[in-house]
Amino acid sequence: MAESDIALFQFAPCFGVPNASPFCLKVETFLRLSDLSYETKEIQNPRTAPKRKLPFIEHGKRRVSDSTLILDYLRKTFPEETSLVPVMNSACEYAIKIMLEEHLLWIGLRYRWLDPELWPKVKEAFFGGMPSLPRKFVPELVRLKMKRDLQGQGMGRFSEEELVNLAKRDMNALAEFLSDRKFFCGDKPGELDCSAYGMLANIYHVPSGREFEEFADTLSNLKDYTQRMSEKVFPDFFS
Repeated sequence: MAESDIALFQFAPCFGVPNASPFCLKVETFLRLSDLSYETKEIQNPRTAPKRKLPFIEHGKRRVSDSTLILDYLRKTFPEETSLVPVMNSACEYAIKIMLEEHLLWIGLRYRWLDPELWPKVKEAFFGGMPSLPRKFVPELVRLKMKRDLQGQGMGRFSEEELVNLAKRDMNALAEFLSDRKFFCGDKPGELDCSAYGMLANIYHVPSGREFEEFADTLSNLKDYTQRMSEKVFPDFFS
């Protein structure tokens, strides 16, 4: 491991995954696949972060926010160590990344925050450790904000049937692209795998909507891939 003095600021583990934020999990996956040492620092309130979102890193006096910009910074600053994680080398790989982070993400958020069956589990997982007074109103305030964000982005305007069909299209495209390969980048995990695992771990290891879960389970190559990445990258967590 190269001494790097990197601090990764992110949410605490919950819901049975190292991080319930796909973007926090993406960055930590990249750090673990690279030859870089780092420490994690848990934050409950993302509004204290530089862009009011998590994750962000500190390296010396430098703070870098946004998962994509963090990975860009790490590659530029530590080229030898991060060369262990192959870069995306095709327009198709980049398009898959955008689908994951700009489309499938919002489908997952819609289920997580607005599904009435899931909400009690989400509320307990994210806010159960709060003192009793803020626990009475903070969860609903956060949920209301997420509802507004989903309406603004558009995913909150779809019917349940439309949402499921959109999710199936994305998941089928992922399954077809992965095919029978071990990883999205080939024989070893690369940068695209960091994005893919961050998202898929939050589908296969976390409650994500009954019909969506049932369909995801039929895509055996994605399910096996997620388990393979969990065991390879986070053996300490999934032992």
